[in-house]
Amino acid sequence: MYPRSSLTQVVAIIGPICSGAVLAAAPTINALKVPAITASGGALAISTAGPYIYRSIPNAVSAYVHLKCV
Repeated sequence: MYPRSSLTQVVAIIGPICSGAVLAAAPTINALKVPAITASGGALAISTAGPYIYRSIPNAVSAYVHLKCV
């Protein structure tokens, strides 16, 4: 884990991209108290991963349809 002093200028994290990475990083993100948003992680577990974790796609099906159209 990085020292908190080296992260003082971080105001938010965009990403991780996939659900598994979001869930793996959630404990660190929550401990640092830095909000993170995933643009394509659709797992329902992301919604309960902690107070600093957000997702922009409502579920995995929506994520698949969105990424397939890009």
